[in-house]
Amino acid sequence: MTRAPSWPKHTSPDPSLAIYDEEAKSPPAVINPRMLDRTKPRWGDEAIDAILTRLEEMESGRSALGQRLWAEINAVVEEYGNDDDNTVVTTQPDAQGYVRITSVVATVPSGATGVLQLGARVFYLGAGVTDLMGLACQLNQSDLRQLTVSVAGPVSLYLAGHVSPMQGQLPV
Repeated sequence: MTRAPSWPKHTSPDPSLAIYDEEAKSPPAVINPRMLDRTKPRWGDEAIDAILTRLEEMESGRSALGQRLWAEINAVVEEYGNDDDNTVVTTQPDAQGYVRITSVVATVPSGATGVLQLGARVFYLGAGVTDLMGLACQLNQSDLRQLTVSVAGPVSLYLAGHVSPMQGQLPV
């Protein structure tokens, strides 16, 4: 059995010859690549640095893709209003942001005509129940959604569609 050299008490040991007890008991240092200086290659090899950088970009890219796919899920919007004896029915926006109206059902009393206004669009309706399907009206929260009839009576307006996923872009 060999013994470690003993050092005289008045001199300090040479760090290049022996391992201090403190160093032997401490855990090995773990290098976190994200904490290293980004101006130099991380490991002294530019190829490895390029690979690690690309892996980080892919990780953030997957996160952005997931957020974008969640934002594209359409939320259904239903807006409606009715009155038994009136000439005007207005609906209020049900969601924030832009809404794409795809279907409208309007009821105009018999013997009357109606004017449906959805934002800047105007539709002239006859008496009875009118079902407009296949629309693509993009409406903002401040756009008017109103049915006006010429003779007072039972009037109703139903709008259906979905919230438009904007992702920070204005509609075309």
